[in-house]
Amino acid sequence: MPSAASYQVEVPGLQAAVARCAPAAGHKSLLKCLRAFEPLPDVKLATSRGDAWLVRRKVLSSDGALVHDDHEAWLRLQLEQDGGDADKTYRRLKGEGYLLTRCEITNLYLVHDQGTSEQAGFVQVEVDVEDEYVDRKLLSDYLWSTPSDLRDLLNAEGDELQGDARRRFRPAAYNLRKVTDVAAFVEAAHALEVQRRESMRSKKLLVTDMDTGVEKLMSQDELAPGWDRFPVKAKRLFDDWARSSAGRSGARFCDNWVAQMSDYTDKDGERWMSLVPAWTFAQKLAQIEGHKGSAYELYGKLEKLDRRVKVPFAWFFYMLHGNRVDDTCGKRVLAAAEAGQIVLPEHDYQVLKAWRTHPYGF
Repeated sequence: MPSAASYQVEVPGLQAAVARCAPAAGHKSLLKCLRAFEPLPDVKLATSRGDAWLVRRKVLSSDGALVHDDHEAWLRLQLEQDGGDADKTYRRLKGEGYLLTRCEITNLYLVHDQGTSEQAGFVQVEVDVEDEYVDRKLLSDYLWSTPSDLRDLLNAEGDELQGDARRRFRPAAYNLRKVTDVAAFVEAAHALEVQRRESMRSKKLLVTDMDTGVEKLMSQDELAPGWDRFPVKAKRLFDDWARSSAGRSGARFCDNWVAQMSDYTDKDGERWMSLVPAWTFAQKLAQIEGHKGSAYELYGKLEKLDRRVKVPFAWFFYMLHGNRVDDTCGKRVLAAAEAGQIVLPEHDYQVLKAWRTHPYGF
């Protein structure tokens, strides 16, 4: 089974080089830095995502000096000093003027198209922009109830500082998160799913007929014929792009979407890999609801979306993920095409028909 190392791109010296860059509008210095490394000569900024922050926060004294770099660990130590009496800890600390930082994160997604025939053939670089501020008092001056444990102390933080009091704790900084060979990730995810399906295929399930009460051992193939007909959805996404009008037009997936990837092992020791697409189109897109208007009017709205993002059949991929196109659109377009009400290219019809047979989304 492929490990994380099979798709992680190791670039010696890149982590330190990225950290030395000073964040600025347009991220030109970052791009220049990345392009200096052999695997990333044509890397470009695809999109960014904000509204994230580090859970771990620093504790500062009233004059802004660093006390501890992990507020939860520090409060745990304070609580232990007071024998686990959270109220005593709160009363001891609240008047000392301790402060908390907040490190806000902007995720940058950068891509280098490897120029292969594969739509997943690109390297994705993920870089965090860290903006850390002196954010608020460690503890509120007033609480509705007496704190009883560490969790209560963590939830007793003060209000956000206002005006000049909320100031930068350190200059903005880049932090390289990961460099991923997306095609290799997709293959690893597919191999993992093949292994999981083989395991399921070998098992027998005890099924009870609700009408007769008769019990019977059945295989997954008997329960749901064709359940394993399609590849893992991460692979299917790129296959559908390649064989539909989107890929046939010459549009590259990585010019329009990035991949949010995860690979983890749960508490039972089972490994899970997932890929969720995120669009890079920076302008606002109108929401399209499938139940409104005639089939012809609906298809006209979908084609308008395609023209706006400059990719034919793009609406299908927005339907797979996001809140711009609901799945009723896909069902109505397919029904209208089969009824001869609209003309749909054969390759798009086949993609849509396969989706109706075995729906998937993210």
